[in-house]
Amino acid sequence: MDSQIADTQPVSPGLGKPLAVYHLNRQSFHYWGWIAGSVVFFLAGAGTLASGIYFTYAYVAEFGPEVAGKQLLWPLVLGLASLLAGGILLAGFQEYRRQSVEVYPAGLVYRRRRYAEAWKWNDIEQLFEKLTRKPFSASRTPGQHCYRLTGSSHRPLILDDRFEKVESLGDTIQKARFAPLYTASATAYNQGESLRFGPVSLNKTQITLNKKAFTWEQIAPARIQLGSMVFPLAHGVSPEAVSIPSEHIPNLDVLVAILTYIGAWQG
Repeated sequence: MDSQIADTQPVSPGLGKPLAVYHLNRQSFHYWGWIAGSVVFFLAGAGTLASGIYFTYAYVAEFGPEVAGKQLLWPLVLGLASLLAGGILLAGFQEYRRQSVEVYPAGLVYRRRRYAEAWKWNDIEQLFEKLTRKPFSASRTPGQHCYRLTGSSHRPLILDDRFEKVESLGDTIQKARFAPLYTASATAYNQGESLRFGPVSLNKTQITLNKKAFTWEQIAPARIQLGSMVFPLAHGVSPEAVSIPSEHIPNLDVLVAILTYIGAWQG
């Protein structure tokens, strides 16, 4: 048996060497919420038990030992229940904090304690992005980011502000997926096939928005406005515009590139 071990980080099979690791964001509410919750329950449990013992001692001193059981019962139950809840939260935190996302040249790996799930870039069939604005927040970021990855061979994976620099992670995923997805979409479009992006589908003759079809002559260049993709309609067409939340449209970057190429994107 070879007594030597590799002095570099292990490589996930088929993905290459890790380029970056994204750990949990220790400044997030999610991270400290587990700790705060467990501390509150531990203090409540200890306080309930201490007060129960104190008042039981006082009652026993005044009325005799026969009142001890009745006086101590509920403080004991509530105190132990609070301590148990605190222990459950603390155990949950130990599980929660051992999460990370590793980025490789060929994909990414999501880890949670002993669980690991590998996604190659071509496994990600749809990427949804959601940005929740925080107009009154003192945070340096303009909002809370959430990316949802879906694929036929995987359960959906949510990557949000629980992870540090999640916006950078999302950009990395988008850039890694864009070229092959755009090439496949452009090829299908040129061959006369329809492309579908959730509630939006299009081909050379028409575009369908929320199951309602329009010819390209009826559509003015689209744009992103207040978190939605807005498709203005030509004069005389009802309604005046169709608005679809961006978070409902998978692979939004590819759709925008296609619309830009055919002159249907305002930018």
